[in-house]
Amino acid sequence: MRKELGFFKEVNGLWVSETKSIIIKRDTLKSIEEYAEVLLHEIAHVISGAHDVSREFELILSKLLEIIVKQKLEKELVRAIHPRPPHQHPLITNAPSKLFASPGTLDIP
Repeated sequence: MRKELGFFKEVNGLWVSETKSIIIKRDTLKSIEEYAEVLLHEIAHVISGAHDVSREFELILSKLLEIIVKQKLEKELVRAIHPRPPHQHPLITNAPSKLFASPGTLDIP
């Protein structure tokens, strides 16, 4: 891997525009968190076409994080509101059967 610009440390990931490929250091794959961090970082380079610490790069990286966090929060919100399918919900499956038009649906007059 290449050395990080301005430092003597090897980078964990690299966007190679000539071959349109992202290279990730093998050691980085040992941790899902580190892999995700490096992958998102390199994807931000792909989208922005900019170098580290540039305004364009930082804006794209922030946007990527926003999209991922939004999807995760929406998924968790749906789980909080509907923690399991209606046919598995105890309030529905244990309710008197006369309230149901068909299994799993509530018939409210």
